[in-house]
Amino acid sequence: MTVTYCDVTKKPIENATTNYTWETRGWRYDTILNKDLSPDGMAKLENSVRKKMEESNRFDFMEHKRILTEKLKKLSR
Repeated sequence: MTVTYCDVTKKPIENATTNYTWETRGWRYDTILNKDLSPDGMAKLENSVRKKMEESNRFDFMEHKRILTEKLKKLSR
């Protein structure tokens, strides 16, 4: 059995799966830019991106991608 670790929280994701069902929501993980993110890690990333994006009055998708990449690299050190 392979244990997957969240690159943001550094904690293991027990019984990790990429299936999105109601029953497996606590074990699912997402992969962004070759980084595995648990639900807690994804929430932490999304919150940091949202805070940065709220500094501007308009939404720019390319800026969102840049900030997401920047925050992911910072949080996964």
